[in-house]
Amino acid sequence: GKEYWVDLNVQPLYSDENQLSGFMMVEFDITDRKKFEETITNLNINLEKMVEEETSKNLDLSNSLKDQNAPRLGAIRRASSHAHSHLHYFYLYFYIYFLARRQAEF
Repeated sequence: GKEYWVDLNVQPLYSDENQLSGFMMVEFDITDRKKFEETITNLNINLEKMVEEETSKNLDLSNSLKDQNAPRLGAIRRASSHAHSHLHYFYLYFYIYFLARRQAEF
């Protein structure tokens, strides 16, 4: 014979005197449902592995890009700091110029 999965529903049967007289069993073949459940479980496992692999690749790529851009980011920060210090000199020069003009007016 062939093996198969069943969903078994068992109900007690009682006589008119409320004595247990037997059982009624209804059997449902759920082999196809079990195969589908197993397929879905395997697909989920494979999907989770694929997501983990892609996540790992993306993290590696992200870290690689960070490492490649680190010298550029450092140069940008230095340039920004350099421009910022020039801006301070400009403000200082403007302030001194403004004070000198103001004193010349008085």
